[in-house]
Amino acid sequence: MGMTSTSPPLTAVEANRLGIAALQAGDNEAAARHFGAATEADPHSGALQRNLASAWRALDDDARELEALDAALAIDRRDLMAWIRKGER
Repeated sequence: MGMTSTSPPLTAVEANRLGIAALQAGDNEAAARHFGAATEADPHSGALQRNLASAWRALDDDARELEALDAALAIDRRDLMAWIRKGER
């Protein structure tokens, strides 16, 4: 039986850190991938959903941005930042 080499899944914290770095560097596609991994690792974090929404906004993907903001609001209906950002659209 052969061995396969796969990378272990990133933790939400590490994926979020990489997403922030990518967003700051202007690599919005990488940011969306990293924030997507972060939300998969911690699906109950509204903050991570808002970060994912930031990447989608940077990519001019309104539908996915609103989807991420809706996911943040599904986690916490009182998420003021998500409401504000949703209202900006």
